[in-house]
Order: sequence, then structure tokens, then C-alpha cells
Amino acid sequence: MVNSFSHFILLRIGLGIGEAPFMPAGVKSINDWYAQRERGTAVGIFNSSTVLGQAIAPPALVIMQLAWGWRTMFVVIGLAGILVGLCWYVATEIAGTSPCRKRSSSIWPARRWPARR
Repeated sequence: MVNSFSHFILLRIGLGIGEAPFMPAGVKSINDWYAQRERGTAVGIFNSSTVLGQAIAPPALVIMQLAWGWRTMFVVIGLAGILVGLCWYVATEIAGTSPCRKRSSSIWPARRWPARR
């Protein structure tokens, strides 16, 4: 818990340090995973995720807080973040399923984008 304004500022700085790699890491991943002609769509979806998250999160968090309380809400959000991180790790490192540039990759594996030549 935060007991003073200085503690709040220190925790906020720590949050900023933790969030800082989000955009560079995402763009680097897109650059590594997708062919050049498909990167525009992937970057567009990546960029829209931040805006959609800001639109969806407040109502979802309020509903969770009213239903289960603020402590459970924080646990649910934390577990969701850990789950996403584990899924990313399994998909990229353990399973080795990252798309490579040698073949055409798609954002949705079931759908292939029309080839632009």
C-alpha cells in the first residue's frame, strides 16, 4: 500500500519503467514474425490494441469490482497477464511456431491474405 505521495511517485515511476518496453518489443516482434507486405496490417492491429484496451478495460474492471471486490479484480487481471505471458512464451520459445520470413505468414492462420505482386 502507498502511505505517502513520495511512495506513490516511486511506484508510478516503476510502473512506467515496466511499461516502457511494450511498444519497442511489439514492433520488434512484428518485424521478426511477418513478411514486409504483411507488417502494415500487423502493426495496425497492434496499435489498435492499446486503444481498444483503454475502451474495454474500464467497464470490465468496474463490473469485476462490483461483482467480486477490488482485491479479486486485481488478482484476475494479474492472472490474465501471467496467462498471456505464458501463452506467448509457449508459442514462441517452446513450440517454435513463430512465423518466419521465408514463407508467407498470416495474422490469422486459417485465412490467407491475397498475394500482392
